[in-house]
Amino acid sequence: MKNKALNKIGLLIFIILCSFYSNSQIKVKPEQKKCNEKQVARKGQRFADFECGKSSDIVDCNEKLDMEEGSSTIFSKGTGEPFTGTCETCHNNGILERKVNFVNGKQNGSDTTFYETGCKMVIRNHIQGVENGKWTFYHDTIVEIVAWEQNYFAGQKEGLQIFFTPKGDTTLMENYKAGVLHGIKKKYYPYSKIKTQVNYKNGLMDGEFLNYNYDGAVIEKLNYTEGKKNGECTYFYSNGKLLQTENWLMDNKNGEFKSFYLQGTLQNLETWKTGSGKEEEYFSFDIYECSNMDAAKKVSEKLSNKVPSKKIIEELGSTLNINLLEERLIVQNERPYLKGRKLNRGANEIYEYKDKFYVVLGIDRQVVAKKEVKEGVFEEYFPNQKMKRAAVYKNDVLIEEHIFDEFGNETKTFGGSANKKSEDDKLPEKGKKKMKKGNKK
Repeated sequence: MKNKALNKIGLLIFIILCSFYSNSQIKVKPEQKKCNEKQVARKGQRFADFECGKSSDIVDCNEKLDMEEGSSTIFSKGTGEPFTGTCETCHNNGILERKVNFVNGKQNGSDTTFYETGCKMVIRNHIQGVENGKWTFYHDTIVEIVAWEQNYFAGQKEGLQIFFTPKGDTTLMENYKAGVLHGIKKKYYPYSKIKTQVNYKNGLMDGEFLNYNYDGAVIEKLNYTEGKKNGECTYFYSNGKLLQTENWLMDNKNGEFKSFYLQGTLQNLETWKTGSGKEEEYFSFDIYECSNMDAAKKVSEKLSNKVPSKKIIEELGSTLNINLLEERLIVQNERPYLKGRKLNRGANEIYEYKDKFYVVLGIDRQVVAKKEVKEGVFEEYFPNQKMKRAAVYKNDVLIEEHIFDEFGNETKTFGGSANKKSEDDKLPEKGKKKMKKGNKK
């Protein structure tokens, strides 16, 4: 099926531009030269003087040319051959709409398309049908205001690309190399206020990424390598105070992660390391912590009879002091441990650890690749800096945990002795004693 060349050539241009222009948004300054003089001069004329059809060497794009469906080549209706020459079209008011040059059916050279006002819409450049050179689009206004500029080389974006509002404010600036982002890219708030800035290398974010609020303060400062977070990343409250710090190694957590309250005091501390990435076998399971062997045996019996965990806790939890642990742990070699144990489906054998007994229900087997694991101290504080939770992990396994209420009372202990001192006391580090109450500064 054949379509008119005008519709094929111009359709994309009109679609792209429709979101860019609005006459009502523009206030023309006295010193600005208006570009709609031709339209003004034709108002009231019954028969417009058409700018088309005045040269025998230029044909009408609509009447004399065709484009085959699925083809970018323009053919002459008369001969059926790829068209070489110039075609033009005019608006209903007689003003030139476009004049395009072709060589062997392909657009070639520079051409300009105009709005019905006579003002420029777009200036394009091609070499044998391929975008090459600078393209400039204009807003539909009575003064020529650039909507955006793009640069091409051999059909691919190359160099600076920049976009503007009808008021002339910059909204986006980016750089390309061989069709992919390469160099600085900036986005803007209204009135050309910087919003984000990031560097690209061969299509991937590479370097510092900065995110600003409307007042110009940095609220995110991140680092990327080959499109992945790498190094220290920091986040800020709108007033500029520190909100969070992170450490990454090629998109994997590696080091300390801290978050802070607005007043600057610590809220959370996490310590991570990059894992091996190798596939490892894990089980999904439930762990029951019991105060004595008899309670553990009763839990094991119910698990063997496939009694749901919720019902077990309802029936035995309060009377026999049984807890269903949230952490996925088991006891082995004098410490809570899971990795490496051969767990079977169903209820496993009972383990004793520091006067408590643990029953494990194996549910499902999983094979996962550990890219990042918990390794070291995890802490959480109330706003008044009283300790809320303190824990230690080793290779993603919880070794010790202490949880406090807002009054400083320890409500849960795992893997260590209950801390009878202040909740301000952190977990002891190797070779160091606990800090006494009132000594923390």
